[in-house]
Amino acid sequence: MKQGSSKNKIIGWIIGVVVVIVVAFGGYRLFYSNGNGQSKGSETSSSKQTKTYWNSSKDKKLKNFMNEWDDGYQQATRNHQLDYHQISVPKDIKTTSFSMNDKEVTAEWSKRGTGTKDYEIVAAYTNYDSDVDNANLYLFTIHNDAPTILQTSSTSEKLKVTTVHDEDLLTNFEKVVDGKTPTYRSSSSADSESSGSDSSQTKVSSSGLSLTEIAANNFSSLVGTWKNDNGETIEVTNQTMDKPAGTNWALSKGAVLANSKSSEYPDVIGGGNMIGDYMQGAYGTFDPQSMSMSPIAIVPAGVKATSADDSDSSRDRLISGGGQGGYATEAYYRE
Repeated sequence: MKQGSSKNKIIGWIIGVVVVIVVAFGGYRLFYSNGNGQSKGSETSSSKQTKTYWNSSKDKKLKNFMNEWDDGYQQATRNHQLDYHQISVPKDIKTTSFSMNDKEVTAEWSKRGTGTKDYEIVAAYTNYDSDVDNANLYLFTIHNDAPTILQTSSTSEKLKVTTVHDEDLLTNFEKVVDGKTPTYRSSSSADSESSGSDSSQTKVSSSGLSLTEIAANNFSSLVGTWKNDNGETIEVTNQTMDKPAGTNWALSKGAVLANSKSSEYPDVIGGGNMIGDYMQGAYGTFDPQSMSMSPIAIVPAGVKATSADDSDSSRDRLISGGGQGGYATEAYYRE
């Protein structure tokens, strides 16, 4: 009886030692190892240190591209602050409020493109010094690990931004972020290509419409005659009109339409918010007495406004009513 009790004690002692070793080793693996002999804390720290989207070499590539894309734009840096209406870029970025589609978004200046904000700004360009009336600010950012360009023509301290869909600009920014060389298009090569292809463009998308420029109140890509299937036309001139002081139109400026009924308050067309890959603009008159302004969709070739869009998507078009009364029946195509 005594011998059996002794054996049981020895067996119990051995089991206890084994359990302690297993628990201790398992706890070490759980709290200190990632399965490859490295601690989780070490792995997180290492990934944070190596994660980067931007550096001085990429910054130089983008600058060279922007100089050719439009030499009217200057680069804003910590050592070269630029005024943009009421703020200085990039110094005032940290205290500036941003909104997109009437929703607040966060942004900050970032040396490597990493951080905790919605948009990490790695570069900024503006033409404020050369064209105050049509001033525009481009913010090159990293958003959800992807290159994203924001644009604004806001004149207040609170910036309303939209996402840039200009194919040439966005594609080349993506190349720079990936460490590749952007596609430079000199005026001579662009002229040469345009003679052999109707799709060659320098600063606007292949459709001929530049939604980025329209958002900045530059309506040159809208100028021309647009006709619907009933023979009715919208003729956009190269003249512009500011909204009258004291009025609360959403449009701050519009391109004047030909054959307007009033010379004092002619009909105008202007940009608006981006909805996917097209813009919901507006047209009508700035006449304070009529309060007449209607939606109009500005849709580039190759883009369908919605799944119900049955207009000819191979062409640029203006869709009266913004699609509320149909698409094909309300579409105006550039002549």
